[in-house]
Amino acid sequence: MPSFDAFDLPAFENNLFGTGTTPARHFTLFGLRHEAGPGARLDTDPPAKLRLVNPMHHLVDQVTPQRSRHWWIRVGTKDSDTSLSVVSTPHARLTVLGDDVDTAYYGDGGHGADEDPGEFVKWIARVSGRRAHP
Repeated sequence: MPSFDAFDLPAFENNLFGTGTTPARHFTLFGLRHEAGPGARLDTDPPAKLRLVNPMHHLVDQVTPQRSRHWWIRVGTKDSDTSLSVVSTPHARLTVLGDDVDTAYYGDGGHGADEDPGEFVKWIARVSGRRAHP
């Protein structure tokens, strides 16, 4: 079952796959057939769009040499919208690629948890070679 292809199309991800005349579309055959029936056929462009928005495509299938070499990744351990593997999988791959990866899990943090913004500013200063303003 797809995680983000909402059956009734209210999710942001469905809007991402919309076109000029269709505000939201299914991007998995499972989601489409749940709504439209077993004979429904998926449009041909969603797989290419899925690759563009999937970071692992750019880190495994087609490693992007122009990618950032410094990564600040944070997630709350009680995030109801993001699996911890969504963080740990890119972290592991980026580490294998030799990138600088700063990952932390906020205990009991929810979706969008941001518990150390000051440290983030210091990190930006460190990786960019710029001095952080007081």
